[in-house]
Amino acid sequence: MRSVVAIEEIPSRPLTPAQRRYNAILQQIETQKATLAHWQQVHESCQQQVAGKYEPLREALTQEQIKLLFVFDDALTRHKFSKTQTNQLTQVILQWCEQLIETSDDAALLSLYQRYQPEAEPHVSPEDQAEMDAAMRAAFEDTFGFSLDEAVDINDAESIAQVLFEQQQTYQQETQRPRKKTAKQQAKEAHEKAEAEAAHQSIQSVYRQLVKALHPDRETNVDERTRKTLLMQAVTVAYEEKNLIKLLELQQQETRTSHQIHQLSEEKINSFIKLLETQWQQLKVETQQIENNYKQMLGMTHFDKLTPKKLQSYLKADIAHLEQKIKSVQQDRRLFERDSQALITWLKYQPSYDIDNE
Repeated sequence: MRSVVAIEEIPSRPLTPAQRRYNAILQQIETQKATLAHWQQVHESCQQQVAGKYEPLREALTQEQIKLLFVFDDALTRHKFSKTQTNQLTQVILQWCEQLIETSDDAALLSLYQRYQPEAEPHVSPEDQAEMDAAMRAAFEDTFGFSLDEAVDINDAESIAQVLFEQQQTYQQETQRPRKKTAKQQAKEAHEKAEAEAAHQSIQSVYRQLVKALHPDRETNVDERTRKTLLMQAVTVAYEEKNLIKLLELQQQETRTSHQIHQLSEEKINSFIKLLETQWQQLKVETQQIENNYKQMLGMTHFDKLTPKKLQSYLKADIAHLEQKIKSVQQDRRLFERDSQALITWLKYQPSYDIDNE
């Protein structure tokens, strides 16, 4: 649908390039608004599914995997395994614990992980430690070109990071000097500043016209004063958000000014275009934020394409996958509890010890 603030083409007077660009950016904004509205609608529906089904299923899967871990632990104490099988099962327990601890604060899980942690390294003598520290300091100096003060603990990563930061700051202060801007750079900055000022004045001009026409204090009729009070609130919000489209729509609908959009000068239209481009970018960012949040939840990369329709499909598939995985872990747990040979077979065909491959 064409915006009420678009510039209509008159047969006897073709649109100028600026007017065409103005209409084009209006259409881009309307399209982006529709896309954002679709995302918001799907987002509300998906949030209900995430809170009502997805997250509870993830928590249920975590709990079932923890139960399975304790079956592994019990099997190591009750059954005799070969050294290789014992090492395999120990690695499974350790790696599953590490992955589950990232999302669960289960005290029993933490206790199990600590129990299977490898024994601490043998005690290093002060002489050997001093020799290793000296070697590390020498390597540090070879790599970064300056030595570490003896007061800096070579084994303290935060202290070393702080030293590197301070050295970088010192280097920048010593080597970087303000450079005089070229005439081209100065001209560009001046042009951008002038454009920003023109855009601000343009939106301020529309705002002032609306305030003058709609100010409720000048209205004697009670109903009309109430209507204008609500309109003024909408005008103020649109002005604060720099929502030029809303202001122009209100101007056309509520004022009797003869100053129509198609009568605007090229300079004024270009300043409007700047404001509209900013509004378009804001809509794109808001849409992208919703999309990226779901990409992160679904383990997708920034470059993967995700649409509202695909999101609903992926979420439905993930919920079904979680339900199936819970059943699978429950079946494995019941089987391994009564049949240690089945556990040995399972270990034999494990492609890795990653919990997601279970």
